[in-house]
Amino acid sequence: MGDLVALGPLRRVLLPLYQRWINNLGTVRMSSLMPRPMTEEQQREWYEQAAKSEDAATVTMYERASLRPTFALVNYVSS
Repeated sequence: MGDLVALGPLRRVLLPLYQRWINNLGTVRMSSLMPRPMTEEQQREWYEQAAKSEDAATVTMYERASLRPTFALVNYVSS
């Protein structure tokens, strides 16, 4: 994608990291999401829905140099 970041698929193994991001007020305030705590069960449900959605493409953004995951992005596809 660029010199600094790369995009990849959602990964079940990253669920604890996705949950930490979504429960971080500093992260959420820079998105269109309403800040609210998300439980492990809610995070798993989000993952299952996002992984099979045909209405939205959800990807994980990685720091290219280290391949460290840095954020999950949702790109809604218009129908």
